[in-house]
Amino acid sequence: MKKITFLLVFLLIIFSSSFAMGTNFTIQQILNSILVDANGNQLNANVSDVVAFNMVYDQTNNSLRIQCDNCGGSGSGDVTGIDGGDGIRIDDGTTATPEVNLDFDENTTNLESTAVDAADVIVYQDSDNSDDIARGLVSDLPFQSSDATLAALAAYNTNGLLTQTSSDTFTGRTITATANETSVSNGNGVSGNPVIGIADNPILPGNQAMKLVVGTTGNRPGSPALGHFRENSSTGYIERYDGSGWRNILDSADFGVSVQAYDAGLLSVAGLSVTNGDIIYATGDDAYAKLDNGAEGTLLMANGAGAPSWLGAGTSGYFLLGAGAADPVWTTQPTLASLEGLSFTDGDIIYASGADTLVVLNSGTQDYLLQANGAGAPNWETDISVNSVTTAPSATPGWELKDSDSIASPPDINAEAKGNLTDTGDGTEDMDVEYKQQEAGALVTYMKADADANLELGRSGQPVEIKDTLQMPTNTAGLLLVADGTDYEEVSFVETELIPVGWMIDGASAPDALETITSGTDKVEVRTFSGSADEDTVFTWQVPNDCDVTSGIKFRVVNVITVATGPSGETWQFELQGFSMGSGDALDGTLGTAQTSNSGSRADAQYDIVFTAWSGAMTSTHITGLAVGELAQFKFYRDVDDTDTYVQLVGVAFIQFKYKRLLNDTF
Repeated sequence: MKKITFLLVFLLIIFSSSFAMGTNFTIQQILNSILVDANGNQLNANVSDVVAFNMVYDQTNNSLRIQCDNCGGSGSGDVTGIDGGDGIRIDDGTTATPEVNLDFDENTTNLESTAVDAADVIVYQDSDNSDDIARGLVSDLPFQSSDATLAALAAYNTNGLLTQTSSDTFTGRTITATANETSVSNGNGVSGNPVIGIADNPILPGNQAMKLVVGTTGNRPGSPALGHFRENSSTGYIERYDGSGWRNILDSADFGVSVQAYDAGLLSVAGLSVTNGDIIYATGDDAYAKLDNGAEGTLLMANGAGAPSWLGAGTSGYFLLGAGAADPVWTTQPTLASLEGLSFTDGDIIYASGADTLVVLNSGTQDYLLQANGAGAPNWETDISVNSVTTAPSATPGWELKDSDSIASPPDINAEAKGNLTDTGDGTEDMDVEYKQQEAGALVTYMKADADANLELGRSGQPVEIKDTLQMPTNTAGLLLVADGTDYEEVSFVETELIPVGWMIDGASAPDALETITSGTDKVEVRTFSGSADEDTVFTWQVPNDCDVTSGIKFRVVNVITVATGPSGETWQFELQGFSMGSGDALDGTLGTAQTSNSGSRADAQYDIVFTAWSGAMTSTHITGLAVGELAQFKFYRDVDDTDTYVQLVGVAFIQFKYKRLLNDTF
């Protein structure tokens, strides 16, 4: 190795001198000048491999290589087997002096060196060509730079888990279990991966809360197993799977509601020691005792608020007979004894046929009545003669009159008289009474008297036919005799009258002229009133001679929605005022105070019919000098003010009057 170093230095001197003198030598020429054979003869021949002084010229690659024969390696060109004591020089590419010397220990094959910088140059074997020695920077090598962290790791030599406790400081750790909480195997990881589990019969630590799995009923596992439990957000309960189905774990709010709360009463019961047949009874609030089971045949006997007791069994054939406040006794009471041997079916009746003798009357045929027979046996009858009948208390008492069809048919109801209780109270009840008669298989009302003293005669919609003469007594004032035959009252009925708008004539500011509105196959005549200005008409009406002018006259308006834009929560109103004219009175009388009829909030479509509300009663305040038999002159108009919010035209077809008529007029 020392020869190789000398030759390398010698070659460098030659190269340097040649370059300084401007002379160019090839590697072959340099070798020819220095290489000699074993006899000292100079070698000038151009050969593929020339070996001398452990130097080889590679003519193929035109390179000079170093050979170390049999120096611990496997052959020519192997530089890994350098003997101890030999050295490798590593140069810094930026300086001319050796930077680091790598020396083999003379006694071992270990390298001894100083630190290598990233910018230093190192000579190493080319991995692509084992015969080449390559050169490169230390920073090009794929090695981790040496630092304190690597040194600390290199110094650590203990089995188990490793953790860094501070900068460049490492120590071993072992995972350990907490008693009654967790279990750990292979805690240091030496024998295998650490495994952490829950201890058998664990005790959960902490004092706040444990979070269960929460989900709906639909989130339940498809294949539940015994022991599963969860919070069901659909029901609000914690639930568990018992192997056959899910069961709720009751909430404390259920105690005392769906579950008996544990209280003093349950505590008292729990303290009792009972056997089969024992009876538990209360001795006070939340206090209980037991009565030992009784002997066969004994009867349980109450003792008021005291403890119950057993009554001894009676002799065969005896009956238990009550004795009031005293204890009952067993007896051979003959009346009860007569029941023995009797047989019964549904509807049978028991009656006495003599002292201490009971007999069975078999059930009667449907709709038959039981009729007494004095001291004799009762019997079932279809016809019974009675002087008077009092119905049982009922909200709808009555009698049904049936035909003569057989009981089995059954017979039809030909007529009935029934009451209908409309008010209740002790002595203040009101009841409507009506009489119905069969017509064509149906019952039809012919007469009805209600609790308000109104009497209706005849079928609905049919006139009452009076045979011969109907006499209704009156007094000198023409009033009818009513009630108990001593009082005379005015009898009246309500009349309505329809006045077409076509009868009306224009007022001071007239509405549109009369027109015919057609909708489908139907028609009606209307006059349309503006929604932005008051428009009026006038008309005359004959006050009937039997009109009750004291009660007054009410009116309402029959409207037609004539425009496409119908009302939507809007209202409109009309007003009516007038004066009465008798023979000789002037046509220009003074109008009374107007009375109003309002539609109320409406939502209607085009061609809908709308009735306004009935007005208040119009008396002489509204129709000046109102009197029967006279002409009433009216002003009728739409009042467009704050309460009339429907801005569209409104059609008027009719005005309808309603008033009372008295039955005391003379012809």
